[in-house]
Amino acid sequence: MPRRFDTRFFAAAMPAGQDVRPDGRETVEHLWLKPADAVSPERGLKLLNVTRRVLEHLATFARVDDFMAHARALRRIPLTMPRLADGPKGRRPVNMEEPAYDEIGHLDPDGQGGGRYALEAGLVTPLSARVLRVVHDSGLNSFLIGGTEGWALVNRAPGDAAHEAALRAAAPGPVRWVLSADAAPQSLDLGGATLQVLGAQRFLLAEERMLFTDDATTTAVETDHRVEWIVPARGFMRRPASALAD
Repeated sequence: MPRRFDTRFFAAAMPAGQDVRPDGRETVEHLWLKPADAVSPERGLKLLNVTRRVLEHLATFARVDDFMAHARALRRIPLTMPRLADGPKGRRPVNMEEPAYDEIGHLDPDGQGGGRYALEAGLVTPLSARVLRVVHDSGLNSFLIGGTEGWALVNRAPGDAAHEAALRAAAPGPVRWVLSADAAPQSLDLGGATLQVLGAQRFLLAEERMLFTDDATTTAVETDHRVEWIVPARGFMRRPASALAD
């Protein structure tokens, strides 16, 4: 984010019979609301992203005592650190539980808003200096993976001639290899990059520890320490469980 605030939220159970007196500076008025009512679209309160998230969490508890017991039992308080990204509805914060969160942090580590929260058809995204992703009309991701010796094309929509033409047009250099989903296991020297064809619709870019995989095969590599990034046939790249544990 261009500007971040390091702030903390405190909770306390208020005894009965208390009054609130706004100080007229930081607090100018007050209103008693249940958390669920405060975040309700019908009420239309303008809330900062982090305030809304705290209230949404509070709304999951039916009683004050339940929340206070939960809060006292916490040993670690996760940070709320949204990342800015662009998309069809303009620039907005992307929260940690959203599918695009990991990828945005990878592509835009300085928080300047260079990532995307939606993958529109035809979108070309450099995932690294060696990898380009091109989104097909169906939502499938195809990839160009390359080095100094040329580029390999991993086409997830091989029957679409227009899509293949768009892939070739997006390639930064000559396309020397075209790999289908059922390509035989092999190792390709792309020049400064090694692409291992593993079979079962999986391809590993060894230098970047990126595994390109069909959606149905991701669970098998969650604990594979060769893999730092899972790049699926649909959706955003993400870090596997093994990388998050490191």
